Amino acid sequence: MTSLTNWLPPADIPDPSTIHGKLDGLPRRTMSQLRDVVLLSVMLDSGGRVSEILNARWEDWVDKDVLVLTTLKRRGLGKTPRRETFLTPATQALLAAYRRRYKPNNERSYIFPSSRNSGHLSRRAVVNTVHRLLKFHPHMLRHIRINALAHTDLASAQRIAGHASLGSTGVYLHPSLNEMRQVFKQSN
Repeated sequence: MTSLTNWLPPADIPDPSTIHGKLDGLPRRTMSQLRDVVLLSVMLDSGGRVSEILNARWEDWVDKDVLVLTTLKRRGLGKTPRRETFLTPATQALLAAYRRRYKPNNERSYIFPSSRNSGHLSRRAVVNTVHRLLKFHPHMLRHIRINALAHTDLASAQRIAGHASLGSTGVYLHPSLNEMRQVFKQSN
C-alpha cells in the first residue's frame, strides 16, 4: 500500500505551467538531459499514459502541435484506439530541437529509444527519471494535465485522455481547497 501513496495526487494539484517552469530550469547540455526534458514535457502536455508515450514514433507527430497516441490493445477490446493529443509551443520547439540532435533513422523510429537503440526506453527508466527530476510518479503528469483540461471542458478532457466514460475522467478531478470553499459558499 505504501507504493500507491507515492503517486496519489495531492489535494492542491499543481498547474501545468508550474511544472513547465520546473522543466525550464533543467539542464539540456547532453543528449540524455535533453531527452529527459522532452520526455517530461511531452508527458505533461499530452496527458498520455507512460506506455503510450514510450510507444510513440516520429510518424505519430502528425502536426506541429498534434501527437497521436495509441492505447495498447487489451484483450477483447477489438480495434486499437488512437487519439490526438496536443503540445504547447514550448514542447513543440523542444521536440524539434531533440529531433535535430537525435537524427532518427526513419519515421518509424521511437521518439524515446533505449540507449541500446533496440526499442524504446523502459518503463523503469521513465519512473526513475520523473522521480529524480520532479519527485513524484509519472502518472502524476497525467493527473496534472487531465485535471487542468477537465476544469475547462470535461468532454474534451475525456476524449484527450482516451477514456470511454466520463466516470473515468472524473477520477482525475482534484478541486483545490479554494475551489471547494467557493462551491460551499455558493451553495449557502
